Amino acid sequence: MKTTLRTMVLAAAGVLGTAAVAHAQQPAPPAPPPAPAPTTPSAPGAAPAAPVAGGSLSLGLSGSGAAGSASATGSVGAQAAPGAAGAQQPPQPDQPNPPVETPPATEEVTPPAPAAPAQPDAPGAAAPVVEEAPAAPPAPNRWAGTLINWNQSATTTIFGVGADVIGRESENYLWAFSFVPGYMIHRDPVNQLRVSSVMTLRWDLTDNNFSARERDVDVNDIPLRLTYTRTLYSGGGGTGAASAGAAAARDPTLAGGGEYKTWGIVSGGIDLPTSRWSRYQGRYMTTSLGAGARQMVKLLGSDADGLNNIFFTLSGTWQHQFNRASTATYSDLNIPRQTAGGTTGISDQLTGGALVQDQIITSFSFFMPIYGNLQLNGLAQLWSQFPSRFESSGCEAQTLTGCVTGSRMENRTSLRALTMFDVSLAYQVLPELLVDIGYNNTAFQIGEDGQRRNVFYSPIGSTFYADVTVTLDQLYKRFASKPAQPKVGRVAR
Repeated sequence: MKTTLRTMVLAAAGVLGTAAVAHAQQPAPPAPPPAPAPTTPSAPGAAPAAPVAGGSLSLGLSGSGAAGSASATGSVGAQAAPGAAGAQQPPQPDQPNPPVETPPATEEVTPPAPAAPAQPDAPGAAAPVVEEAPAAPPAPNRWAGTLINWNQSATTTIFGVGADVIGRESENYLWAFSFVPGYMIHRDPVNQLRVSSVMTLRWDLTDNNFSARERDVDVNDIPLRLTYTRTLYSGGGGTGAASAGAAAARDPTLAGGGEYKTWGIVSGGIDLPTSRWSRYQGRYMTTSLGAGARQMVKLLGSDADGLNNIFFTLSGTWQHQFNRASTATYSDLNIPRQTAGGTTGISDQLTGGALVQDQIITSFSFFMPIYGNLQLNGLAQLWSQFPSRFESSGCEAQTLTGCVTGSRMENRTSLRALTMFDVSLAYQVLPELLVDIGYNNTAFQIGEDGQRRNVFYSPIGSTFYADVTVTLDQLYKRFASKPAQPKVGRVAR
């Protein structure tokens, strides 16, 4: 009897095991994706769980304890545990549990820790090294060289220097206010193209022989210039052009490095006849074309306190004047005059002297820093003027006896020479403020007495002068610049 009961129990157990195996081998119906559950990071150093191979049958025989162990590890044996309690009931197809696969073992990646805030340096600890970001180079100022100038000049005889005046020579003291705009059209290390002009208002504070008005106010002709400057050579190291000082503030083409430098200069433009003097001569316009060379030579070098470099400039300019006539005329004059034929006519002629048609200006100049911001300047010019030659035109005058052609002197004057000598001291008080004092002599080579003038002195043309100049580009830079900000860098680790 015991044997029969044992046989029946074993047979029942075999049937139950066979049913469980068959149920485990049936494919599970597809399950909807479950909502992701929050994952808990495993403890450092914990080994990943290994999958259980062929654990279905053993878990079915082990009961609920084996099922709990399989659930914890995530093996497929966890789905066989309900079958051990009731082998006769099929699994519910509407609520299947999705299979949970054990992820393969991977290398643990630890996210980088956030940077800790900077702490004060501990005593004895090495200070962190701060690497500053490189500053961007400043953009070139295209309006460099734009300035306003106040000039005062007086003849030397006012101060008791020189001989007594003769003829139409007289003493005078005047002020001149000038606005000198300039714009750099193009600039690179070799080529520079710049346009400039000068607008001057002149106020004569004394009575002179050129105007019947007391304290006469007039404007000068307005020149318009286009200048091309090319660097032909630059060498010797250093920053020699930086020692140009006051001259560089007026002429930005002097900027650049090198202790030795050579420039080639070509300029052209026109002069507008805005002055009363030009209008009274019947002038329409004056054209100008020039060329020159400038050389910088090292003296003590750019690192010295003075006598750093010396600059020489040699240039020539040809000017042609377009006038209404060969002599000075004024359209509003309308004076009745008797003609060569004895009749009376209306004339607008002011003088009988021939006007200048062409002139060549030869210039030589230099400047050099003496000490610090003090600079010495020098200029010498020769104006070779060629007046109208009054060429014959056939019938020049109609008389009672017929047409007459005037005679000409064979050795008549065909050239007038005017000389200029100027020497001055310039001091750059501030980057935007310059002060000059100087001496100038401008006069014709032949005086009214028929004698040749001294190049360095003449009774009418010798003057002392003083200039106060404000460079507007530097003034704008001072007020437009932002206050200094603390340097921001990164800590090198």
